[in-house]
Amino acid sequence: MALPANGVAPTWTTKAAFLQAVAQGELHEVDTSWSTGVLTGSKDVLAVTNSIIVILNQEYGVPPLPATGDCQQDTARLIVNALAYQNKLKLETLTDDGPNFYSLPQANSSYPVQIQSTLAAMGTRNCVLRSLLTTKTHPIGDAFALLLNEYGDATTQWMNAERPRRVQAYADDIARQRAADTAKDAERDRKHAEDVAKVVKEREDRAKQEAQARAVQLARAQTAVARNAEKIHALGVSADFLNATLYVNYLGQWRSFMACRQWVAQLFDNTNIASVEGRSRGGHPGIAIKVGANPALSFLFRMEGKDAYVYAYEQSGALTVLTDPQQLSSIAVLMNVYASGAAP
Repeated sequence: MALPANGVAPTWTTKAAFLQAVAQGELHEVDTSWSTGVLTGSKDVLAVTNSIIVILNQEYGVPPLPATGDCQQDTARLIVNALAYQNKLKLETLTDDGPNFYSLPQANSSYPVQIQSTLAAMGTRNCVLRSLLTTKTHPIGDAFALLLNEYGDATTQWMNAERPRRVQAYADDIARQRAADTAKDAERDRKHAEDVAKVVKEREDRAKQEAQARAVQLARAQTAVARNAEKIHALGVSADFLNATLYVNYLGQWRSFMACRQWVAQLFDNTNIASVEGRSRGGHPGIAIKVGANPALSFLFRMEGKDAYVYAYEQSGALTVLTDPQQLSSIAVLMNVYASGAAP
């Protein structure tokens, strides 16, 4: 096996091994930029071109290339360009874009012409065979044309296997992405359901606690009503007022507070309160509460049927009609504090 002068060992030494590698896609990335590798002495590039030169010599009977001049380098460069043009021609319908990885072939492709002009240049100039009587073109071009055709067939074979592989890989990627998206959506839905369930449970627990607190408060209020019945009667306020449901305005919303009789009864149980008396001003019934040495504070209500809405408060003879939301909220809190037995 006569190697070119560059001495780089060929990757393949038989046509069968070479074409098998081509059919497996090992040379589908060869392009004209490889000719630079020839000029710079790239061993990877020269191992390919030397393989072809050795195969042509051993299996096609092509005589060795002249070692003088630039024949071997020029031939290697032309081999690379011919492979590159053949790749462009055979692989022009194969793209990197899914889902089909296919594009229409060019109507007037220039690659066949470029291949022919490259083959025609082989064996000329520095590669001509000279004798005393004759000068003729080196036959490497004709032999390489035959091998190049088989190279094209092997490249097509690779493409015909590669396109379905890319299509399947693309479909698999889409399926994996969809599965990942589905899993992500399911996890998001699960987390949302978990959060909703948590909120619902917290509301239920809070409602249960509030219901229990109301039940305890109601039981305490009912007990207080029975225990303080005489004191309530002694207040001298109307039965309609005592039997009414009190309403307070908290944070801008009117809401039921408790039965008037129950509220008054709990005022008598608050040890922080010095006295509880009935009051009335301008036809509005109310309750006066005295705490410590402070002047009594009277809560006045506006009657609407069986409901009594907190209307104003009076202290030291000064009447304040409640219209400001903050004042109304403060009075609602104070009425609850008095009923709870806490110190105001």
